[in-house]
Amino acid sequence: MWRGPRELAFVHADVRNVGRDSVLVPIALSPLLLGVLLRFGYPSMAGWAERAHGVDLDPYRPVLALLAVVLHVPVIAGMMGALVVLDDLDDGVLQVVRVSPLGVRRYLGYRLGAVTAFAGLGLAVAAPLSGAVPATAWGAVLLAVPVAPLFTLAVLAVARNRVQGLTLTKLIGLPAYAPIAAWWITGAAG
Repeated sequence: MWRGPRELAFVHADVRNVGRDSVLVPIALSPLLLGVLLRFGYPSMAGWAERAHGVDLDPYRPVLALLAVVLHVPVIAGMMGALVVLDDLDDGVLQVVRVSPLGVRRYLGYRLGAVTAFAGLGLAVAAPLSGAVPATAWGAVLLAVPVAPLFTLAVLAVARNRVQGLTLTKLIGLPAYAPIAAWWITGAAG
């Protein structure tokens, strides 16, 4: 039983529940892991591609930063938020919330706020740690944070259980990355 401040009870329960879920633990750790992987793995991968195949990956570093950090971290946060809500739906927690003083609106507001905070924190960790996101791109990093709650809402608008949610995160996630194709489109279309 939680004995701390009433306002932190949900946060405490979320941390405990995420720690127990084998799917959500790697998702929660992914910004840190992604930052470390890009910081230490990208230079050796770029060197290998240059030596083995004569491919220079340096021109693609900005698009890698956009894809792997600036967009991926909020999508991951949104996916995690949707899965937590769908878990609560599957477990009947939302039935209890519906008749409690908290209500579904405040519950959803808390969830979306938590997802937004997680995306912001994840980007604050992954972007500088990765070494791939230049300081001039922090505006794009800030603009990417709202992708997380929008992604959560998009999944929740369609999914009715966790299995559907996992499937939809893949289907909805693919179009979320589509704007990065503008990197290769030239002329007026670009």
